[in-house]
Amino acid sequence: MPAESRPLVAYYFALNLTKAFLTCADPALTSRKMVHGLSDAFDRRTKYWFIHERVKITKGGVFRDLARRTGLGYCCSQNETLAIQKLAPYLAETADIYEDTVGEPPRLVPLDRLDV
Repeated sequence: MPAESRPLVAYYFALNLTKAFLTCADPALTSRKMVHGLSDAFDRRTKYWFIHERVKITKGGVFRDLARRTGLGYCCSQNETLAIQKLAPYLAETADIYEDTVGEPPRLVPLDRLDV
C-alpha cells in the first residue's frame, strides 16, 4: 500500500476497533449514530505545511467516550485543539514514515517479546 494511503486505512481500522470496544463496554453507546468526536481545525495559511493540520475536540463522540473509559478517564476539554504533528510520533501507523519525514525517531516503545 502506498505510504500516503496508510494513515486513512489505519484511521478507519482504529475507529472501528474503538467502536467495538465501546460496544462491549456500554452497548447503549453504539445503538445510536456515533460521531467521531473531533472536527477539523485546519490552520489555513498561504503555503501548506503539515504543522497546520489540527483537530478540535467536540462535545461528544467516539474520541471522548474512549478517553473516558480508558487510562485515567481524562479527555481534553471541549473546543481544545490538538496538532496532528504532536500526535503522530505516538501513532503506530506513522512509525515507518515518521522518521523519514521529520528526521527523528517515533516515540513508540518497541516490544521484542510480550509475557502475559
